[in-house]
Amino acid sequence: MGQYSASAATTTDFDNNIDNFSVSSQVPDQASNYGNGFSWWDYPNSSEYLGYFKSIPELKSAIKVLCMRVVGQGYTAPAPFDVILDHFIGQGKDNIYTILANLLTQKKVFLYAFAEIVKVDGKLQNLKPLYTGNMRTVFNDKGIIDHYEQRIPGKKPLKFKPEQIFHLINDRIANEIHGTSLIPVLKMIIDAKNEALSDERKIRHRELAYGSIEVDSSDPKEFSQLQTQIQNAVNNGEILMLPKDLAQFKDLPNNAKDRISWLNYLDNLFYQIVGIPKVLVTSEGYTEAGGKAGLIAFEPNELAEKLEMEKDIWDQMGIKISLTRSPSITAAAQTNEAANTGQVNIQPNDTQIKQNRQ
Repeated sequence: MGQYSASAATTTDFDNNIDNFSVSSQVPDQASNYGNGFSWWDYPNSSEYLGYFKSIPELKSAIKVLCMRVVGQGYTAPAPFDVILDHFIGQGKDNIYTILANLLTQKKVFLYAFAEIVKVDGKLQNLKPLYTGNMRTVFNDKGIIDHYEQRIPGKKPLKFKPEQIFHLINDRIANEIHGTSLIPVLKMIIDAKNEALSDERKIRHRELAYGSIEVDSSDPKEFSQLQTQIQNAVNNGEILMLPKDLAQFKDLPNNAKDRISWLNYLDNLFYQIVGIPKVLVTSEGYTEAGGKAGLIAFEPNELAEKLEMEKDIWDQMGIKISLTRSPSITAAAQTNEAANTGQVNIQPNDTQIKQNRQ
């Protein structure tokens, strides 16, 4: 029997019994043998990261769009740099655009991108992309790159001097001897979305069977028979007819709207982390004003990527190049705002006192 005395009340102890979210501490991956010979860094996660890139369509699409915006809109270069760049063939069928897009993709996926700088008689002839997973970066006792090694199983390592390798680094922090890949920070979101998609596919395919069934019986034989009938109906695409008082279907606790909202949330979070507006991939669900706001917000990121690529090319190959800037819509958006097109912000003329102002 229940006890109704107030003195019997008690409280929980959440502070001591429920763990709070915390982030583990980290230190940079540094050259570990300062003053004691060489140290090196390999890229063992490259195959895993490549698997994500090739298997996740939205990841591949997002990075492809980024490459198109950064290096795919053309370039200008003074003579003789323009002639040199026009003759780059990579592995034989590449051109300067596919080479730079390849390297930018590897930079984002693998955290590092490498290409062999090919010279003939001291003159730059070609730039040949390499696979990050085959590379080793070797540092001297002062933490400076001493040389690179291309390590292919079954073959003797091939050594390159620093000036023989063009390399890009993604989001290096402190004195780490490597950059940061997009994949680890996206992994949880990608996995969660694909789990949700897999679940949703099963639900859609077996919609009649998902849920719970209340059966007015305790006979195991009746349970088994009913289970077989339901499975057969689902497999054959038929409607299962049951006596009214024998069994009743109950819906799943969460509905399709909840599941789609979860998928949309993961999708939007994905593009926030990648760093490109979703409107560059699809305009579905965007208003004109919302799409423009996303493009304007992306302009500084795009410009920063272009400037970094231009500086790397100049510093490592001595080639002056200017990547074509994307047309800015900022001025047009400001004109529309001043004309009070589809917005409710305070306008400049709202702050001015005029004789005919009501």
